[in-house]
Amino acid sequence: MSGAAPLMALAGVSRAFSDAEGGARVEALADVSLTIGEGEFVAVVGASGSGKSTLLNILGCLDRPSDGAYRFAGDDVGGLDADARARLRREAFGFVFQDYCLLDALTARENVELPAKYAGVGRAARAERATRLLESLGLAARAGHRPPELSGGEQQRVAIARALMNGGRVILADEPTGALDTAAGEDLVQRLGALAAAGHTVVVATHDAKVAAKAARRVVLRDGRVVEESAPQVAAHPTLTQPALPARRAWERGGDLARDAWGALAAAWRHRRLGTTLSATSVAIGVWSLVVLLGVTGGGLRDGLESAILHMGADTIHVMRGGRAGSAVEPARFDLADAAAIRALPNVSAVELSARGRLMVQRAGAGAPLETSVEATDANVSEHEDWPLRRGAFYTADDGAALAPVAVIGSTVRDALFSPEDDPVGEQILVGGQPFVVKGVLAPYEAGFLGTQSLDWLYNGDVYVPLGTGLALLGDKSLNIDVRVAMPARLEQTARRLHSLLAGRHGLETFHLSTRSGSMVDWARAQSLMQAVWGTAGGVAALLGGFGVLAVTVISVRARRREIGIRVAAGARRRDILGQFLWEAAAVSLAGALLGATGSAATLYAISRIPAPVAVSPLHVLGALAGAIAVGVLFSLLPALRAARLDPVAALSDAAGDG
Repeated sequence: MSGAAPLMALAGVSRAFSDAEGGARVEALADVSLTIGEGEFVAVVGASGSGKSTLLNILGCLDRPSDGAYRFAGDDVGGLDADARARLRREAFGFVFQDYCLLDALTARENVELPAKYAGVGRAARAERATRLLESLGLAARAGHRPPELSGGEQQRVAIARALMNGGRVILADEPTGALDTAAGEDLVQRLGALAAAGHTVVVATHDAKVAAKAARRVVLRDGRVVEESAPQVAAHPTLTQPALPARRAWERGGDLARDAWGALAAAWRHRRLGTTLSATSVAIGVWSLVVLLGVTGGGLRDGLESAILHMGADTIHVMRGGRAGSAVEPARFDLADAAAIRALPNVSAVELSARGRLMVQRAGAGAPLETSVEATDANVSEHEDWPLRRGAFYTADDGAALAPVAVIGSTVRDALFSPEDDPVGEQILVGGQPFVVKGVLAPYEAGFLGTQSLDWLYNGDVYVPLGTGLALLGDKSLNIDVRVAMPARLEQTARRLHSLLAGRHGLETFHLSTRSGSMVDWARAQSLMQAVWGTAGGVAALLGGFGVLAVTVISVRARRREIGIRVAAGARRRDILGQFLWEAAAVSLAGALLGATGSAATLYAISRIPAPVAVSPLHVLGALAGAIAVGVLFSLLPALRAARLDPVAALSDAAGDG
């Protein structure tokens, strides 16, 4: 070797394993010292169990010696961590195995690209090189086929192309002809010889004497020891040129991540259909439960609690005549000038003068009298009470100016004074003994999910008359002002400004203000509480979906151990394996989340047709989608970490998996 430093040097290397019961140690290699120079074609021969595969695994950094030292290109390999060994495998080694070790989920070209992908090579560059390698091996027409569609010889040539993808400075072939017929085996040996002649270092482990005879040098193992070794023979060969493979750009990295996620989902569906379906379904159920529960509770609260409390005046400031109890000061008498001044305040949406009292109401000439609330208001009673007429019309500003004796009655008053077949509009009623003509009938107020008999009477049992007409019945001393605010959340701030205004106009002791801001607070608390309760229930369903993802991921890792070993041999780092499983979990979770969101939309639509109130915030849906993905990734993290830490040699020797 002309005094040149060897490419690979083993010094006193031993490798021992514990037996199946974890007791006695089995020594696969014992005190092996061996040097291999650049460009050598070496055959490691020996019977099965002699340690050939273990030696190749140590040379290729798939395994580490129990004792002794291994140096590659002068550097001590023993001190390298897992990622550094993965980098060395990507840059220096290519593996050819007896059973090909191709991934069935990938095409021939994608299998060849694998080492370059883990090396961070751009997609276009690695696809171009993989295509050229397959063409050079006579497989151009088979590049788009998956391994099960290829013959044994074709699969082994794909494995050679993969070994050469990143340059293949060292080709390690473990029983490469063991699964091939005679013709395919001879062709493979000729190709390995040609690679050695081109400057590649080729090490073949074999028990086939015909294969060993083709090598320029033989190393014989027996019971883990070197018992015979021929002298190094390195023929003159051209200097090996490593291919220039450009690293992918930042935008290509993002595209690769998106393709990886889609590819992971597609591969999972093709090869692990049952597990993928179970994972996606468990996530879908969680998202469906969460969105439907939030939609139903949100709608019920909106149309129930919120409506009821707002109608009870939670957005209104009531200005009452008279000060604190015991005050001897004459109560204020409000007028239109007060109303005009109040309208100029910020956050005031409407100002309504009204008078209210309880009077006897009776149908003229028939029926028993009914004591109920009579409210004298201006013409915008429809805005004030926030619900429509069933029949007739509201009184107008002209009715108020003319002191017209007209009234609008609630549905409960209508039912008490008139029979179901009667039309009250145009009929005469007595209010406080004075005749009034019914101009309109309010539609029944529905209190949503919270409707009760008491609420029905509260909202539907009033009689409304024009302000001027009502004051003649109730007296001007009963006149009050209701101030409606645009933003209920700022009601207290508006009340303080209103108090300052009226105190300046009438004095502090002549009036007082009344609000139901506490009702809004109670409503907000009730809404938050109910949404929290049902959100928690939906969250539990989402967590159950996460456990489904966890179970399926655990099974998937166990079933795909050999695939993991193949990827590690191709140069995958631990974070590459971790990322692969997490991307797959994210993709499957996203698919399940979208399925659940679609199902929840259909369910809520069906509920709304009952009819029942539903309300879904886009933030709830987006939160459910993001949460489902996060839960899927989180619950798959532990098995993914275990996959990333698998011993590659043990993984490659596992007969399970889809390879």
